[in-house]
Amino acid sequence: MTDIAEAPSILSCNPLIEAVDTVPKGHVRIATAFRYPDGSTVDLFVAGRHGLLPGIGPLTLTDFGNTLLWLDRLDIRPLTSARLRTLMEDVLQTHGITHVGGALCCTVDIDDLLSGIIRLGQACIRVADLVFTQCTPEQGSVA
Repeated sequence: MTDIAEAPSILSCNPLIEAVDTVPKGHVRIATAFRYPDGSTVDLFVAGRHGLLPGIGPLTLTDFGNTLLWLDRLDIRPLTSARLRTLMEDVLQTHGITHVGGALCCTVDIDDLLSGIIRLGQACIRVADLVFTQCTPEQGSVA
């Protein structure tokens, strides 16, 4: 069994992980090699646990809602469209990811953290790819 304090040194050796650091609220931020369609980095977080036994039990791996926020900035809201919601739920089911309050997340044991990062990272980019299901208005030229 590995301790979460050792996670940065273990994960930093993997080519899919670009950076690992702790954010002020105690969450561990993992900058992955996965990219949203605009080229921005998919950041995942190990949610900090503040309880009586913070080192016991599975970890919560989440994107803290960044994927749906990225789509929202493009006026794409998969939660309000039945077709897009079905497509999103298919992606999440395929990768074993849940949607909770706007965030995509999964629970993993510390020993399976890397596979959880890969599953959640893939789900994030596949949900973000819903942008390609939308028709974009043509830009006309003014002569």
